[in-house]
Amino acid sequence: MYKLQFIIYLSLLLSYNAQSQMIKDKIIEIVKKNKAVQNIQVIGGGISKIDSFFYDGGSNGDLEFLNNNGTIWLTQNGSSKVYKIDSNGAVKRLDRTFNQGFNYGATNVIYNDTLYSIGGYGFWQTTGSVRYFNPNVGEWDIIRNIENVPIAGGINAMCYYDKINGKLYAIYTPTAPEYVKNNGEEVKEQALLQCFDFKEKRWWDEAKKLNPKIASKYSDLTFIQKLGKDILVSSQLNGKVMLINFNDNKIKEVDYKYHTELKQIISGKTQYISYTINDTVNILDLNYDTTYKSYIKPSQLNIYDESLYSSTIISKNLKKFPWLTISVIINIILILSILVGFKFQTKKTELEVEKSEQLVNTAFDNDKRNFKYYTNSLSTIEKDLLLLLFKNNLQKQNTTVTQINKVLGTEKKPFKIQNNIRGEVLSTINDKFMAFALVSNNLIERQRSEYDKRHMEYFINEKYISKLSLKIFQV
Repeated sequence: MYKLQFIIYLSLLLSYNAQSQMIKDKIIEIVKKNKAVQNIQVIGGGISKIDSFFYDGGSNGDLEFLNNNGTIWLTQNGSSKVYKIDSNGAVKRLDRTFNQGFNYGATNVIYNDTLYSIGGYGFWQTTGSVRYFNPNVGEWDIIRNIENVPIAGGINAMCYYDKINGKLYAIYTPTAPEYVKNNGEEVKEQALLQCFDFKEKRWWDEAKKLNPKIASKYSDLTFIQKLGKDILVSSQLNGKVMLINFNDNKIKEVDYKYHTELKQIISGKTQYISYTINDTVNILDLNYDTTYKSYIKPSQLNIYDESLYSSTIISKNLKKFPWLTISVIINIILILSILVGFKFQTKKTELEVEKSEQLVNTAFDNDKRNFKYYTNSLSTIEKDLLLLLFKNNLQKQNTTVTQINKVLGTEKKPFKIQNNIRGEVLSTINDKFMAFALVSNNLIERQRSEYDKRHMEYFINEKYISKLSLKIFQV
């Protein structure tokens, strides 16, 4: 009886491993044939377990395949892990991070051989941070001093990466962190569009309003298929299937028969790989090893006399508005007049900044549970390290590298490994804090030792030390 069960389990395991290997080999084969492959998706049971390599500390999130000029990168939803598959099918992990749970629904793209991860949901809020992966050290860094645009795919946003122009477009409905009280006020949903320019490393100055005839909130739209420079979209409001070019802000209506034909190709296929080459959709049926192609014919397109989003009311390019020259001259005169009261204005600004900080402090004081939410988001090691720093702060002492290494269990490891692990944990604690508190300051700061300038010491930012207590570290 047990022998029969063992044989059955072994057969299933071998069959599953063979299937996983086939999926990986097929993707390698597809990319080898055409390096312009985009939007690779694996549909079917067990799609996240492509290789046994991913069992080692992997999260439960599905894998996302990214083609970088013939090399396959993989990311995992809800995780900071990064993998690469070489031409022989060997899987190699590139990152040294162990964080997960803060970036579900993040948008991952490759621009100029650099992997970016934008937004994501976790710890009761949607983040808007723009992160990039540094393969030299195996760590993620954050682009600072840019506007925070909270987006998470499937939660409050859907994104389209225009690889040709190096821009990420996000249709989203603004949200607030779940731990922020709304006092019973109903938040009116509004569909907005933002764009992140990878070349300039910045978002648009202002979000655009989506055409109300097309969508009033992001969930009114369904992304059917991402193509080369366009995306096929369905709108619940007008009942149309549209081909949208974000860069040109133009829409074409697609004959509904094409959408029906595309659904018919996919219908009945339990396991398949979907990918696009320029404007052609390819569906590889894994069960029958057959590839189906689908593309929109010119005869299936009609001009749709609407734009996707509204343009800005006033252009920032004054050359397009010669009549504003007089206004510019008047503004210069006004600026010169204002300079007389510059000293007064500077003082006023300082007072406003001080008042803003007081408001932030008051918000924390009004609800001490907020910091409990933050500490709950930390791993056990991160929490132990923060507790050590806090206790030392109470004793008016900084925390040494030796003390930190002891908490992290790295005191006997090589110096370089100590630095990498210590830097990663401290960076994670700070990143989670800034995302939680919506501030741009680190929770943990560092300075050179007063007695030996070769060594660094760490301490908690004095702005936030009063908000911590031993009580919040208790389970």
